[in-house]
Amino acid sequence: MPGALASAELRFAAKSLARHEQGEISFLEAEAGKNILKRGLQAMSDNAIEKATLAKQATREISQLRVMLTAWEIEEAEHQAELLHELHHSNMEGYLDANQEASWFERFLSDRTLADVKDDFNFNRTAAYPNDLASLAAADEQLNQLESHAKDSSHPKKNLQPNSKL
Repeated sequence: MPGALASAELRFAAKSLARHEQGEISFLEAEAGKNILKRGLQAMSDNAIEKATLAKQATREISQLRVMLTAWEIEEAEHQAELLHELHHSNMEGYLDANQEASWFERFLSDRTLADVKDDFNFNRTAAYPNDLASLAAADEQLNQLESHAKDSSHPKKNLQPNSKL
């Protein structure tokens, strides 16, 4: 049948438009599949493309907020570690005389131990943040492709600006 799309193209388009918790499509896959996605989008109605674009904009915003959140978690862990180091250093003599009071003071200022803070920092820096950045890059590339396709389409489109949730 002329103009019929292969099921692989439709599956790739569906996968590209899906919400990604684990980043099913990487940035490189999104770039490499640009033509496949375009052919899949050509089979969709203007209304479906508009809805897909709005959904992908929301997905990208979620990814961007996750990157920002993880960056702040890393910064918090750095400051917590510095605070705990300072408390240990500046209160060493006080700890010897009033260990219980110093322990209470530390718990008041930070609900985590230095080991907990270091674990959180290491996880966020080496696992969560790079994963969040990769998800953001993939979502951004996919949205760029959708917006480009919607812009290049000969049919008039509604304003595809995301609704700000902040």
